[in-house]
Amino acid sequence: MKILALTKYPYEGPSSRYRFYNYQHCFKENNITMTIKPFFSNSYFTTTNKVQKISIVFFSYICRFFLLLNLLIFKNKYQLILIEYELFPYFPALFEYFLKKRGIKYIVDYDDAAFHKYDMNYNRFTRPFLKLFLKNKIAKVMKYADGVIVCNDYLDRYAREYNSNIFRLPTVVLLHKYKKALLEFKKEDDTF
Repeated sequence: MKILALTKYPYEGPSSRYRFYNYQHCFKENNITMTIKPFFSNSYFTTTNKVQKISIVFFSYICRFFLLLNLLIFKNKYQLILIEYELFPYFPALFEYFLKKRGIKYIVDYDDAAFHKYDMNYNRFTRPFLKLFLKNKIAKVMKYADGVIVCNDYLDRYAREYNSNIFRLPTVVLLHKYKKALLEFKKEDDTF
């Protein structure tokens, strides 16, 4: 089986790391190939120059657009798409709708209340735009999805309003990756 994970961040982003990258080996052990394509590149975290940051964001939108075009044309390339939050930040759920219409299965993952980014924005310049075009964006993304993964009760209640296929997966740390640090912590703890 081939899965494409469309994360928001590369490995450096904690939400993407803990919800997607940490599970790559689990998929591999079960003969599932999971390719991860983040929206933002590593340079998003390293640059402090505002012009460069804007360029990186613009380039991220362009790259994701062409990736999705490819997916829509060659719809059988992957058996499942995993999406972290949404395909495009601050853009209507148009491509999620296109995936559904093309019969491309996708599951969307939330470790926080991403919908509040659109329904609770208090900036007087962006509020009218967000209210008009994006207020119910995450609800639509969930509605079009074949399933929704959430990490807590609050997200579970919200998601059940729009999709009946909900999976509960709390954000966890894979202990085997931190075994050495745990042993050192235990030794320090024993000294007290």
